[in-house]
Amino acid sequence: MKMRLRRVWSRRRKRVHCRGLVARSGRRYTAHMEIRNATVQDAQAIHELISTHAQRDRMLFRPISDVFEGLQAFFVAEIEDRVVGCCALKIIWSDLAEIQSLAVREGWAGRGIGRALVEA
Repeated sequence: MKMRLRRVWSRRRKRVHCRGLVARSGRRYTAHMEIRNATVQDAQAIHELISTHAQRDRMLFRPISDVFEGLQAFFVAEIEDRVVGCCALKIIWSDLAEIQSLAVREGWAGRGIGRALVEA
């Protein structure tokens, strides 16, 4: 999936306060979520998320070495110090990027986490 970028954003942390908001699914957010750049400590959690979805044929498998190589492109969604989602942004041109490896942990789907990652 490719999308055009209107602005080039610097790498940043974004805190999303979700309490009281309702996702499209109708579920209420129950915790504070933080969207931030991935760190080396997040690589294993990102790999687990991707592997879980790849085993169910929902996305392509990525070896952990690929996750480490592309770590600077990843954002993670964190709730209560636990990585619940990830997303990578591959810059193709100055005005064109591709969203890669968008995954949300099972049990957290339908709460707007994927949407928050894409908007970050």
